[in-house]
Amino acid sequence: MSAKSPKYLSTKQVADILGISQVTARRWRIEKKGPPYQKIGWLCKYEVKAFYKWIEQKCVIADGD
Repeated sequence: MSAKSPKYLSTKQVADILGISQVTARRWRIEKKGPPYQKIGWLCKYEVKAFYKWIEQKCVIADGD
């Protein structure tokens, strides 16, 4: 049996990947600055594909200045 990749990330996982605290991740949610999330019951979960798409959209390419 093969292990499946998770479809959703927790706030802790997102914070760890981004190198921020969970408090910052929650604040970004409130301020609508962070990655898209879904409420599942009382939990906030981040869909993996949407999370990485958000990261790609935030990417800034240096122009050599």
